[in-house]
This record gives sequence, structure tokens and C-alpha cells, in this order.
Amino acid sequence: MDDKSHPAREALLWHNAFFGRARGTVRMMSGFMATNSPLSLNPHILDEVLKYVHLPKDVQEAYRQLRSQP
Repeated sequence: MDDKSHPAREALLWHNAFFGRARGTVRMMSGFMATNSPLSLNPHILDEVLKYVHLPKDVQEAYRQLRSQP
């Protein structure tokens, strides 16, 4: 940070409250959005999901049971 010619300096200090210049106000978006996971909506995709994601054995078994329900 002391080296004013270093290429990373500007990115590290820009709006960084710890080092001085801080943004005055931070606004949060109003509202809330939630959705169910694709796996819970479509348990038949479990085998495909397991190719890319690790799920604990008990979770896998729960989805297999859910998949077998009518």
C-alpha cells in the first residue's frame, strides 16, 4: 500500500473502510426471493447430480426414497 505505483494498490484501497475511504451508505435491496432446489423438485435427476456434486450418503438415501414415492 505504501508503494503508490504498485498496480494492485488502487484495487485494494478503493472503497475499503479499513484503510480510509469508506462508502457513506450501503443500501440493501428490499424484498426477498427464495426457491426450492432443482433436486428437491426433481428427485429423478439424483444420479446426474451425483456426477458433479458430493452429497452425504444419508441425503442420497433420502432423495432415493423421495424419488420412489408416487
